[in-house]
Amino acid sequence: ETIVDAGANIGLTSFFFANRFPSASIVALEPDADNFDLLKSNTSPYSNIHLLLSGLWKSDTYLTVVDEGYGNNAFTVKEVNKETPGAIQATTVPSIMQQQKWGRIDILKIDIEGSEKAIFSEPDIPWLAKVKVLIIELHDRMMPGSSSAVFKALGRYNFSLQIKGENLVFTNMDM
Repeated sequence: ETIVDAGANIGLTSFFFANRFPSASIVALEPDADNFDLLKSNTSPYSNIHLLLSGLWKSDTYLTVVDEGYGNNAFTVKEVNKETPGAIQATTVPSIMQQQKWGRIDILKIDIEGSEKAIFSEPDIPWLAKVKVLIIELHDRMMPGSSSAVFKALGRYNFSLQIKGENLVFTNMDM
């Protein structure tokens, strides 16, 4: 029923989910303006996909997109102040849940090029208990320590793990 596609890029995963789960409400986040334009175009036939030109982060703040030379599917972000040229709004999982009036997230897909380290390094992450399935790609090559932050955070909850290609699929066994 509720899906977040964080790091939606041009929308391939978003429209996969929209076709697989046509009655689901999907929020797709993408911080890069050029990718976001393609995301908007590619997902326009789907009324159940809600788009945010935003990056997923540990707090509601501002980010700027950084091109480290990995290509347009591997931009990173860094936290900046609101006045920084090119700054975009960042959002959090709890903010998305509040805006959408969701009590839980059935699928949370995260492919955010190393920003997972900032999100999962927080000392308390109570929203994880409200996520049924977390699909995440880890990026230690871009942000060393990403995987250890994610595993440490998830270790506080009852998640099982499956590996599917480059994605780790965690299932909340308490939901």
